[in-house]
Amino acid sequence: MKKISPAILIILVVLFCSFNSIGDSIKVEQVPSDYPIFVRKSNNGIYRISYPLVYRIHNSSTKRYRIRVNYYYGNPPYSYSLESEWSPVFVLRNSNNEIVRATERGRLIIEGLETKEYIVYPGHGVPEEDSLRCLLETYFNKNDSLPCPYKIIDTVYFGNAQKMGKLSDFRKAHPDVINDFLGKDSVKFGFYLLWEKVLPEVYVLPVKIDFDNKER
Repeated sequence: MKKISPAILIILVVLFCSFNSIGDSIKVEQVPSDYPIFVRKSNNGIYRISYPLVYRIHNSSTKRYRIRVNYYYGNPPYSYSLESEWSPVFVLRNSNNEIVRATERGRLIIEGLETKEYIVYPGHGVPEEDSLRCLLETYFNKNDSLPCPYKIIDTVYFGNAQKMGKLSDFRKAHPDVINDFLGKDSVKFGFYLLWEKVLPEVYVLPVKIDFDNKER
């Protein structure tokens, strides 16, 4: 039987590793959120609401990945985006209790052997004639003066936004409202190997709204 030379064996191993899917090395999961809900108001009341959705990403490989995040609004009346499919979405992170932009030089990067949590803040529109606007106004008036443990750094995005209590508390008080806004939504994560021309690994996660229900 012909023996394979060590040089050829090394080449075969390298080729195998290069074609190996990154799916086994990346784990994405949504975790409970106690970050503040943000609303934007005009003279006519609340017209946009941003729910904080937290995702934990673990990279068990030694490679660096660029991450692209997109959002799908499943209930058109509450979609603030003009896109009909996957839309860009704002992504933040918690840095020593300061909510800041998650991008580094305009990109989301996760290093090898690193775990990060990102706060995805989609923007849902609240139609003027919708009955939910009245409910949101009532809840906001009760909670807008509550202390928030997080300092908001990004004044470009949140300059005229106002806090409306925590998502975890609002979900307990009004689970039906959360379901109307988020029940059909999804988040898509694309992972791109830096400096390598390979197709990205894509994860699509339906938004989880009930962490007490293990099946959801």
